[in-house]
Amino acid sequence: LFAAAAQLVQLSPLGHVPPAVWDATLRLNTTANYRLIRSLDPLLRAAPAGRALFVTDRNNRNRAYWNAYDASKAALEAAVLSYAGELTKTAVRVNLAAPAPFASRLRTAGFPGENPASLRKPEAVAAALLPLLLPDCQRQGEIVEV
Repeated sequence: LFAAAAQLVQLSPLGHVPPAVWDATLRLNTTANYRLIRSLDPLLRAAPAGRALFVTDRNNRNRAYWNAYDASKAALEAAVLSYAGELTKTAVRVNLAAPAPFASRLRTAGFPGENPASLRKPEAVAAALLPLLLPDCQRQGEIVEV
């Protein structure tokens, strides 16, 4: 299981974030991952080497105006690390990956003036993430910076 979907809907003072924007951000960035775990847990446990990797963001956590996004990533980390703890006596390995900044639509939304050519390409990030999904990966319950 590889879960990397995320959205940055709006940068705004917390008191100005519309409830619909708050809800939409947490629904995709956190709740969708919970639903993936809920649905795929039996398959991960049944696999000889189930692996689950979720993408978080530890770049400048608690940034001004990134409130809903940062809250959703903090909640994701808490849920995934709890899930990893539940699986310590199984063959399933669950981790979070925290990539350094790379060129993506989400990054462009948050930093519109930044030159994407100055950032790592998504392919480089994918190559760094792959070992965390392979059967020989024994890391468990970690937030891995890549």
